[in-house]
Amino acid sequence: MSIMDKNLDFALTSISSSTADTVSTNVLDRGAAELLFPGPGGIQFGVYASITAGTSPTVRARLVGADNAALTTNPEILADSGVHTLKDDGTTALASGDKKFLTLVPRGQTVPKRYYGLIFTMGGTTPSGDFTPVAAIDIQTNQVGAKLATP
Repeated sequence: MSIMDKNLDFALTSISSSTADTVSTNVLDRGAAELLFPGPGGIQFGVYASITAGTSPTVRARLVGADNAALTTNPEILADSGVHTLKDDGTTALASGDKKFLTLVPRGQTVPKRYYGLIFTMGGTTPSGDFTPVAAIDIQTNQVGAKLATP
């Protein structure tokens, strides 16, 4: 079981016939600039991309820290899924109706930021889709029967 932090729930974001960058529905405002991801990467973000229309669609997700809620002022990309063009089998092109799971593992943040969010991008001809992000902090080890690795 994983621990979910409600503050890192960036919410479903829909893209309709656009190849422009789209900021997640929810953006985390820390109130002041902070380093949230300076370490080696103890949190993982997963993003389910559901492609609903388009020709030769591509999907991409990025976790971004910035100085404004629009994530456009001094943005720092903390994790990038890269551009995905293929299904999980690695040989078949993505198409309308497909789903793709993208993984983001932020680490090594060097500049404190006040705002954090996800930026989604679709490519292809008139692509549309839904992006559903989830965040989980490493595997929980305080469960009955859980064992810690012994050095």
